[in-house]
Amino acid sequence: MQMQIGKVYHQEFQNGERLYVRIIEQFANGRFKGLKTYGRAKPVQRSVDPTIPFWIETAESDIPKKLR
Repeated sequence: MQMQIGKVYHQEFQNGERLYVRIIEQFANGRFKGLKTYGRAKPVQRSVDPTIPFWIETAESDIPKKLR
């Protein structure tokens, strides 16, 4: 999957929890900078590896308010 700046992606875990990330920019090495949030945690800026196969594009209606 090709990630795009400005879109929100998530990973689903076996316990039903989701990790969300809003892509902010792309680095020269192909990784992305994004705002990540998990559960009730506040969003923090982290590096995102787009080669991990578990990223799913999040529908607009499922995006958490803290990442809108």
